[in-house]
Amino acid sequence: MEVRLKDRADVSRSKVRDDKEEGEGGVPVGALSVAPPDVMRELTRVRVKLSQEERNCRMLKRQVNELQPKAQKFVSSREVAKRTQEKVDVLEKQVRSLQQENQIIRAKSQQWMEWKKSLE
Repeated sequence: MEVRLKDRADVSRSKVRDDKEEGEGGVPVGALSVAPPDVMRELTRVRVKLSQEERNCRMLKRQVNELQPKAQKFVSSREVAKRTQEKVDVLEKQVRSLQQENQIIRAKSQQWMEWKKSLE
């Protein structure tokens, strides 16, 4: 069985050597590609653009990750501000109501003082 494996390995090596000497379609092994130069330039341009876009995407993801806690903090601050404003509105309404009551009590007190003076 070992002999068969060695024979197969030798046959595979000889095929690889033959392929290296002359590539597919008769193109020598030293040639980089069978594609026309224009296609290769376009491919290179697209690869460069792809790598730039991937880099931009990584940078944007990093920025999103950095800004996410700040955004969460602002959202919670806005919610606190909204609740606080609601409390302020309620308290201002109570203050106005108490001021009106105070004015009414002062007016009645003034009337009682005037009535008291009129009795003397």
